[in-house]
Amino acid sequence: MRPHHDTTVSDDLRETIRAFLEPELKPFGLKGLRIQAVVDHDDDTVLDIDADYEIEGPPVEIAKLAGLTTRLRSLLWNKGEERFPLIHHHIDDNRPLIES
Repeated sequence: MRPHHDTTVSDDLRETIRAFLEPELKPFGLKGLRIQAVVDHDDDTVLDIDADYEIEGPPVEIAKLAGLTTRLRSLLWNKGEERFPLIHHHIDDNRPLIES
């Protein structure tokens, strides 16, 4: 029997994710976030977060983006959320990137 997968995302959870990510990502030209729960290739339910950016904008700091998942995971875990957040950054190939 297939395990039950919770693919719902409450308004409170969406707001928690947005309130955390938007201030971190807007300086890099964040255009919008799409948040959904999906079943991954390991048959686990995860929080799938797509971050879309403006085509042109300031350089994007790779190190800052890389650390967001861990920080978001800790925040969500402390609020009782057990699903892992996966953040997909959709940045135009011509945007400058900064490694710090």
